[in-house]
Amino acid sequence: MNIQLKNLNNFNANHKTQIQLPLHRPKYKLPFKPVRIKPAKKPVTTTSDILRLMDGLKLPIPIDIYTSLMEECTESGDPFKAIELHEHIRTSGIHPSLPVINRILLMYVSSGCLEHARKVFDEMTVRDFNSWAILIAGCVQNGEFNEATELFVKMLSDKELENAGADQMGFSVPGILMCVLRACVCTVDFELGRQVHGWLWKVGFSKNDALSSFLISFYGKLKHYEGAERVFQQVKCRDTAVWTSRIVNCCNDDNFVGVANVFKEMGEEGVKKNEYTFSIFWLLHGNNIQPSDVR
Repeated sequence: MNIQLKNLNNFNANHKTQIQLPLHRPKYKLPFKPVRIKPAKKPVTTTSDILRLMDGLKLPIPIDIYTSLMEECTESGDPFKAIELHEHIRTSGIHPSLPVINRILLMYVSSGCLEHARKVFDEMTVRDFNSWAILIAGCVQNGEFNEATELFVKMLSDKELENAGADQMGFSVPGILMCVLRACVCTVDFELGRQVHGWLWKVGFSKNDALSSFLISFYGKLKHYEGAERVFQQVKCRDTAVWTSRIVNCCNDDNFVGVANVFKEMGEEGVKKNEYTFSIFWLLHGNNIQPSDVR
């Protein structure tokens, strides 16, 4: 205790403590370079893996699993998996129903295997509208426009579809008719296009805006502007796409005054213009049509 007091008495409060800083900061090196560990990828189970697993277990594959595998092949667009899966279905002894066969058709078309799709289609004893629609769409997608129109003509003569209404044809009617009209334009087959137009009225799709717009474009591209105008006048609820098709026809006919008039009519009916229709202003400018005349 005396020592502590002595040290306290010898302590000088005015004494300045000097701290000498190091001249440089010492460098510390890691003994090894850190390695960033990447997370392991989750293993992907392929169609082949599932088929081999089920075969190894000697278990019959139910149609529901086949349907799920077909959906995966359709989304991936892998032709090898599609061929492998169809071969497995064929050798399994299962007798697929018409909707399942249509899924096989769609799988082949989506995978670019048009020849395999044709073979499946030719072997079908019963076909519905979706069967025809899938193969026609596949032909148009692959540039086989003549074959697409020939298939459509054969479809019209199919007795199974003779009295079929729109409710029996599924969701693909507008899409398949657009494909056929596109094929008619590429093959310059105006008469068949007119038949498509008549069939459209027969099955009850005359009020579809997308089809009406496509019909206006069809008539315009084949230089039958009167037919395009008749279709336009028959449309009751005209959206921007219908008006735009009419504008494009006027441009293709070099009728720039007609373009200005269509713009004015759009403004009067309160139709919203899109980016394409606004770009027509520049076209009007270049052909001495004043944009001030357009509302």
